[in-house]
Amino acid sequence: MIKKISKKIVSVICLFLGLSSCQANSDPGLLSVGVDDFESKITQFKNTKKEYVIIDIRTKPEYDSGHIENAVMIDFYSKNFYEEISKLDKSKTYFVYCRSGNRSGKSLKQFKNAGFTQVYDLKGGINAWKAKGNKTVK
Repeated sequence: MIKKISKKIVSVICLFLGLSSCQANSDPGLLSVGVDDFESKITQFKNTKKEYVIIDIRTKPEYDSGHIENAVMIDFYSKNFYEEISKLDKSKTYFVYCRSGNRSGKSLKQFKNAGFTQVYDLKGGINAWKAKGNKTVK
């Protein structure tokens, strides 16, 4: 009986460890998160007055069509994208998004290579943001 319980406990522990390592990015400071987490982390930073920056990495026409309030634009397709992000203050936390999450997801590697340790990518991008009923500004 005890042997069966021990096997079950070991199985549960292995399952838990396996699931906890299934994040979109294995680096704990560079994460792809859903709209709810993205929004709640921004709210948390606002409330605690921690320094953060929201970055829209879409093109200028996409940005001009509507973006998250206070987001700055750095075009992912710009030939200077890596140089632009490299100039940013690495001690701040960054919230990055694009249209669908594809570009911003890819950008995490570039942020990591540039030495950033706290970057949150919005899964599903601005499309997911709007689908949840969140507002954008022009």
